[in-house]
Formats: sequence, structure tokens, C-alpha cells
Amino acid sequence: MQRQKLYSPFLRGWIAITVLVVALFAMAVPSLAQTGLATATTAVNMRNGPGTSYAVITVVPRGGPVSVDNCLTSGWCAVVYGNRAGFISRNYLAFGGATPPVQQPPVVTGSVQAQTTVQLNMRTGPGTQYGVIRAVPAGGVVSLIQCTPGYSWCEGTYQGSRGWMSGQYLRSTNPQYATQPVTNVGAQLGLQLFNLIAGQLGLNVTINTPPRAPNAGEVCLYTDPNFGGQAICARMGQSDANLVAPFNDSISSIRFGSGAFVEICQNPGFTGVCRSYNSDIAQLPALMNDRTSSFRTTVVAPGPGPQPVGGQACFYSEFNFTGQYFCLDRNQSLAFVGNNWNDLISSIRVDQGVTVQVCGDADFGGFCEQYTTSQAFLPPGRDNAVSSIRVR
Repeated sequence: MQRQKLYSPFLRGWIAITVLVVALFAMAVPSLAQTGLATATTAVNMRNGPGTSYAVITVVPRGGPVSVDNCLTSGWCAVVYGNRAGFISRNYLAFGGATPPVQQPPVVTGSVQAQTTVQLNMRTGPGTQYGVIRAVPAGGVVSLIQCTPGYSWCEGTYQGSRGWMSGQYLRSTNPQYATQPVTNVGAQLGLQLFNLIAGQLGLNVTINTPPRAPNAGEVCLYTDPNFGGQAICARMGQSDANLVAPFNDSISSIRFGSGAFVEICQNPGFTGVCRSYNSDIAQLPALMNDRTSSFRTTVVAPGPGPQPVGGQACFYSEFNFTGQYFCLDRNQSLAFVGNNWNDLISSIRVDQGVTVQVCGDADFGGFCEQYTTSQAFLPPGRDNAVSSIRVR
């Protein structure tokens, strides 16, 4: 069969190489010598090897046409779908049919419009185990096509990209339903259901199973807001100087066990902009959201900030009296710490006999607490939350 005639000249070389690799893989194990044209009997994962332990390349929809090069005795078939080559379980293929065309995303008309409530990952499939296509910004308007049962995941388009998004973070643009997530009002919106059966897809991760929470002395970093998506957890003293997929530039929320803290940095090797946290944060600020490439939980030695003298108090941007700092004398106050320091103070050194009052809002509003001793780690809810200060 002259498959190269089915594809554009731009793709011929790549497809030929990929098909050759798949074919060589298939020949390395016994086969059933079953070839030809087939269609997917349900939505099914195409993987880069013959087994569920291999990574998912894409999801072939129900009725999707594939060209089968060979089927192995293990029950997996080497196939080509659109411009991709991979493996699909023989159990979900029906043989016979017309020559499959190059697959292009269909034109979507009459879809439901929705808006994202947070910066939201668009993925290649309906679950956090699938790869990220792009991040849709908070407030981005997407066109929804179909959803999984319960409307927990919905397929949609945004600025030319098509993929799956969590329904929990989508709101209809119809004012009548704009106060509730799509997970609650999908039926009223008329969204059709995708024929997804997790067991048939061979998923290794159960869809919508929440990632685990951290234990005492642990911190967990999550790829989605509100502690969702995939998680990487570390005990105090552990670090990762160079995060890799799926966590590099994908961290959106952080959760802490008792006694835990973490410093996250934009670049590998704990460089670039870094921020420290010791209390749960359900949505990282824009400066750090989906921009973390390294983290560490090692205790940093005190310094290089100065010791306060002569009735001073000093304020630091990082835990344990590190990072940038400034000092105030007794009887000085700041009704607003300024944009460069607002919500950035993480530790305080207090000279003997000095009392420091810190407040959560400008003009000494919000929470206000007093300290007469140095605080190497401001407590949860106070760390990175100070906007005004008095020193007495």
C-alpha cells in the first residue's frame, strides 16, 4: 500500500521514519500477521509501545479510521492514525472499511461557550495523566464540544488549539448558569457526553482521583490549581535542582504538612526569581504560576541579612533571615510597605526590648499580630501577607 500518497509532502519523511520504527518494533516479537484498515470500536489510547506501560500519544475517537501494519500475539497492533504511528489494543479495533484520510480537527459549530476561572491546562486527553498542550489564561473564552460523564472533563478549542480541560474550572458565558461550574450544569447547557470508559482506555491513573496530601514534614507541589493534577512530594531536606516533565513549568499550587516549607525558583539550579512558602497556596501568583523549574526544602543558614541593633527590627523576603531585607528603628512605622515589599515578608529579626506589629492590610487593617522575639518562619496565613508595620 502506498501510504505516502495519503499525506502532504511535508509529512512524508517523518511518517516514513515513524512507521519504520513502529514496524521494526512490531517485528521484534511474534505477530498474528493481521493487517489492513480498521476503525476504533471505542475511544482508545494510541501508545508509543505495545502495552499500557507505554506513554499515550493521542486518543483515537470511536469510529476513528486507522491503518494496521501488524498485530502482535500480545494483542497489540502497530497502526497509523492521521499523521501519527503507534500501538492500539486489538480488542478495540474492527477490521475493514475505507482508506483512512489524514485526520484534521473538525470544524466546531454551535458549541457551548465557557470561561476559565483560573489559568487552566489544556491537555491531550481527559485526565491529568495526559500531556499539556497549552495553558489557557484565567478569563479565556473556550468553545466546548463534549464532556466525560459527570462533565468532569470537557473537550474544547481555544485560539486554534483543541484539547481537554477540567470542568471544575469552567463557567458558562450564559448568565443563567455563570455562577456554577460546568460540572454542575453540563446537562442544562446541552453538552454531549463522550463515550469514555476508563478501563477500556487502559488508564494507569483513575480520572479525578485527587492527588495525595502531604504527610507531616512534607510539601507537595501540584500541576493544577486547588491542589489538583499530578503531584510531586518531598520531605524536608530534599530538593530538585532541575524539574522535568510533567512538573517543569507546570506547578500551580502547593500544599504543606506540619513543619514543612519550600523555596521555588523560576530557573534550574535555584536561580532566577525565587519565592518561599510555608502555608497552603491554592493558586500561585502569576510571577510563579507554571514557571517553576527547581525547588528546595533545605534549611538555609541565617544571613546574609544584618542583626538589628539599637532598638531596630529587620524584615526579610525569605525564611531564616535571608534574601532581601530592610530595617526600621523603634517608633517607626509604615502604613504601607510599598509595592516592592507588599506580601513578600517571610521572616523578622527583633532587637531586645522591641515589639513589632505586622498587619495584613495597608493602614494597619486586616489581621494584626505582635512579635517580641525573632521569627525565622512567619506562621501560615502571615507569611507573604504583611502590608503594614509598626515598631515600638
